[in-house]
Amino acid sequence: MEIEGFKDLRLVIDDAESGIALAAFDSEKIDGDMVMRFAREGEEFHGIGMRKPKILRGGEIVIADSSRLVAIYPYRDAEYSKVTLGTERVCLMVCGVPGIRLEVLKDAGKLAADYIIRFCGGELLRGFELGKS
Repeated sequence: MEIEGFKDLRLVIDDAESGIALAAFDSEKIDGDMVMRFAREGEEFHGIGMRKPKILRGGEIVIADSSRLVAIYPYRDAEYSKVTLGTERVCLMVCGVPGIRLEVLKDAGKLAADYIIRFCGGELLRGFELGKS
């Protein structure tokens, strides 16, 4: 899900109303498609606020674009793809776990996008897309 032209960074947050965790990334910094996978031993991850990259053991659940890791799921996003005051396009990622229906995830993403557009401005560029498995 991608949104362009929003004005207030403070409202680009996880959606407490739906109870589903969301991740937000600066779309212009993402290289290609994002995928969820297991980390490889020795991969580096530089999270928001970290002084230096962390070397992963391998097997951690991560989200990667075509070039590098953008998050350690579900709790740490990368420094390079974080949403900042200069961000003009946001990509929202909604991730589920076993037992949560696809419709619930779609509804949570739509609700978050609706709130961002309503309170921050902007427009929806692309809607919900099912990730590749």
